[in-house]
Amino acid sequence: MLSWSVAALRAVDAITEIVVALPAGVDAPRGCVGALGGDVRSASVRAALAAASPFLMKDLLGRSSTEYGLYFMLFPAGYFTGNWISGRLSGKVALETMVLIGTLFAAIVIWAQAALIVAGYLTPLLLFLPGGLTSFAQGLSLPNAQAGAMRVVPGIAGTAAGVGVFAQMFLSAVSAEAYGLLADGTALPMVALAVPGIVVALGAACASFILGRRNILAAAAE
Repeated sequence: MLSWSVAALRAVDAITEIVVALPAGVDAPRGCVGALGGDVRSASVRAALAAASPFLMKDLLGRSSTEYGLYFMLFPAGYFTGNWISGRLSGKVALETMVLIGTLFAAIVIWAQAALIVAGYLTPLLLFLPGGLTSFAQGLSLPNAQAGAMRVVPGIAGTAAGVGVFAQMFLSAVSAEAYGLLADGTALPMVALAVPGIVVALGAACASFILGRRNILAAAAE
């Protein structure tokens, strides 16, 4: 409990530093929260899938540790591929567009997985393929979300980057902890965490995209 309190206090200190350093006219909620919100929630969804997969593989599906390790390779492979593609598209596609594409792709994957699990299907591939695809989606959006947060106030770009990473790690830890509390030997607690999380992520990504387009149109009009 003490470690959670310390982490929360450090986050408040960092956010306070950003707010104090903001010059007049900078809209912090639209700049920082809009850029990072979608990706932070996507990260917590991926953490819920990763936390649930070893227990479901061993206890529910009765598979070996070797199989788990081989299937789990889809997570880092997906993230690596998403990062590679994001790097190739850097500067060619708007940051907000990349965040929206990645989050929308992750949402479609999570909703499809949830529908199949609720319908009674559960296989190792149904656990890990969505995890790999969600990691791929985060690999697409994460670099752009971080860049979007850091460009709001270049003078405190390091602090903005730190807050973004902290938010991802903190919410991922919360998701993993929540799964441990809700776990009942089935895949339903994982679905109960992933579906609302990806809905919030998609909403934040859509808001960031709309605000970004609006700012571009306003700048063009001037």
